[in-house]
Amino acid sequence: MIVRNRPGALRLMLAWKGSVVPHILPHILLAGLFAAGVTWVSRHHYLDGIVDYSLLPFTIMGIALSIFLSVRNTATYDRWWEARKHWGHMVYEIRSLARVGGIYLNPERRRELLMRSLAHTHLLRGQLRGEDVRLELPLSLSKELVDAALRTQNPAAFMLQKAGEVVAYTFFGLDRLSEQLEFPFGRHANDLPLDAICRIHEISIAEALGEPSPEPLQPVEFQLQ
Repeated sequence: MIVRNRPGALRLMLAWKGSVVPHILPHILLAGLFAAGVTWVSRHHYLDGIVDYSLLPFTIMGIALSIFLSVRNTATYDRWWEARKHWGHMVYEIRSLARVGGIYLNPERRRELLMRSLAHTHLLRGQLRGEDVRLELPLSLSKELVDAALRTQNPAAFMLQKAGEVVAYTFFGLDRLSEQLEFPFGRHANDLPLDAICRIHEISIAEALGEPSPEPLQPVEFQLQ
């Protein structure tokens, strides 16, 4: 990705690095030589009476090529932008994981989780670019874990799975607890003690009316309903 310090229009037009001009320059020169040759032959009338030509085939071909290139350019840009969104979102996810891990995990497990997540990003980059990234993986990871990842067909997915096994219990527990807290009116261990609260209301009203009040409900096997 090319990053420039706000170049002017002229500098941007003449920029060489990151431009497609170096890649298409041979084609431009070849097309220019071909056009010059056709123009020279036409002006000297060497093919008069031998070849009967008009601009119609070139016009039709130009329209077809313009449509094809437009569709292709749109499709390739969508692919580029989709990749940019996914890798940009990964930045947010890594930062969020580091923040949440600091809340729910001890320092040792948090560090191991983050190092494996970082290794996942490097391995994914290596897969996409076809490069060996072994030397760029975090040094804190064990050689056995790195070798096991590189022996698989998808090292990035393997490392992500291993990162999940460090914190699987914690996050599965939090997920289950969240499901229970979504509906706090049942009779699970973490639900609200509605029976006990209603008994408190009965006691308050009975005392207000000067009537005998019932006893507060007590926990049964450490659970208050």
